[in-house]
Amino acid sequence: MLPPGGPSEPSREERLDVYLENLMCDIQKVVWGSHHKDQTSWRVFNTSDLPSAQSPGDEAFFDPELVVEQGKRLLHFLRQQCSKQGGTYWLFREQNSPVAELFDLSRSTEPSADDGEARKAPGRALGGTSPSLALPIASLCFHLAKSMPYSTDQRQLLQKGLHLLEPVKEENAAMYSMVALQLACSYMKTPLAAIPDVASAEQNPSGSIPEPPAAACLAVALRYLEGIHRLLSSVTDATLDEMALQAELLLQAHVAYCECIVKLVRDALIPTYTSWLTEVQRASQELSRLFRQLSLVK
Repeated sequence: MLPPGGPSEPSREERLDVYLENLMCDIQKVVWGSHHKDQTSWRVFNTSDLPSAQSPGDEAFFDPELVVEQGKRLLHFLRQQCSKQGGTYWLFREQNSPVAELFDLSRSTEPSADDGEARKAPGRALGGTSPSLALPIASLCFHLAKSMPYSTDQRQLLQKGLHLLEPVKEENAAMYSMVALQLACSYMKTPLAAIPDVASAEQNPSGSIPEPPAAACLAVALRYLEGIHRLLSSVTDATLDEMALQAELLLQAHVAYCECIVKLVRDALIPTYTSWLTEVQRASQELSRLFRQLSLVK
C-alpha cells in the first residue's frame, strides 16, 4: 500500500525492495494499492516486470541481472563468514552506504584476524563495534534474548548487550538497566538446588561444562541489581518520560533485589546452616560415644 497523498506509482526503492523479497520467496505477482480522493485503486504487476521502466524517460528502473549478481556475491560472503553452527549474526547497512557489515553477536568484540580480506567483499565481517552502533546492536541482543527461554545462550546475548553499553551506560541508563535487569532475572530463575548435595561428576557424567550452583548465580544477580541501583540513582539529566521509565526500572530492581535476597537465604543460607547443625550434632554424638567407650575401658 502506497502512502496516502504520495505518488500513484511505486518508487524505485519500493519496487526494488519488493522485487528482492518476491525473488527470495518465489512470488510471481505483486499488488500495489493507492489512495486518491477517498478511493483506493489496485494494480497488479508481474514480479519480473518491476525492474522495467514504467513510462518513457523513467529513470527509476534498475538492472535485475546486477541485483541478482550482487545477491549471489552477498550470499557467498555470508556462507563464508557465518560458519558457526547456531551462531547469532546481524547483517547491517547504514543508510546510503554501499557497504554491508556483518556482526557476529556470539563472540567477543575483538576485531577479526581476517578483517582485511572481508572488507574486499560486498559485505565485511567485523568483530569490533563503533560507538554509534553500540546502542542498536545492544538493543538487538536484548530483543533476541527476550524471545528466548532462560538458557546459557540467552545470558550470552544479554552479556554481549551489556558489554556494548558499558562505555555509554550513563547516556543510555534505561536501556542498560533493562538489559541488566533481564540478565539478573535469568540468573535468579534456576531449578537447581542452591547447594548441591552430590558430587559434580555425578551430576555431569558427560564431562561438559556444568551450570554453576544456584547460590553463585544468585550472587551474580545481586551484583547486576546493585549496579542498576547505583546507575539510576546517579542519573540527574533526563526528560520527564525518561525519569518515569527510570523510576519504574528502579522499582523493579528493588523488588528483584528483595526477591533475590529471600531466595539466597531460603535456598543457600538456611540449607547451609541446617547442614552445619546436623554435622555438629553428629560429631557431638560421636564424641559422646567415644567418651563412654573410654570410660568402660577404664
